[in-house]
Amino acid sequence: MDALFKLARDYGEPCTVYFEEGSEGSFASAFIEPLMDRRSTRIWREMTELGEIPGMRYIYVGPPDLPLKAGSRIVTADRDYEVIWAESYKMKNKTTHWEAVLRLREVPV
Repeated sequence: MDALFKLARDYGEPCTVYFEEGSEGSFASAFIEPLMDRRSTRIWREMTELGEIPGMRYIYVGPPDLPLKAGSRIVTADRDYEVIWAESYKMKNKTTHWEAVLRLREVPV
C-alpha cells in the first residue's frame, strides 16, 4: 500500500479532511473518482417519484492515518464533499487505507 500512496502524492487529489464539524483539518493526497454503477459504465443515479436524477457519488481512497466517518468533510481546491459511508481496511491488524463514498455538499450561496 505504500506504493499506492506514493502514487497518490504525485497523482492524487490534494485535499483537507475534517473528521467532524469544527475540527482542525488535516492535509492528505487521495484518489477521488466518480463512483460508477456496477451493472454498466453509467454514473450512479438515484430514483425519485419524478424519475431518475443524477445522484453523483464519489469513491475516496485515502491514507491509513486519516480516519473518516459518516459526516466527515473533505475539501479539494474546487469541491466540498460529505462522507456518507467510510471504512478502514486492514491487513495483519494494521490499517492499510480508508475507503469512503462521498457526495457533493450543498454550499449556501
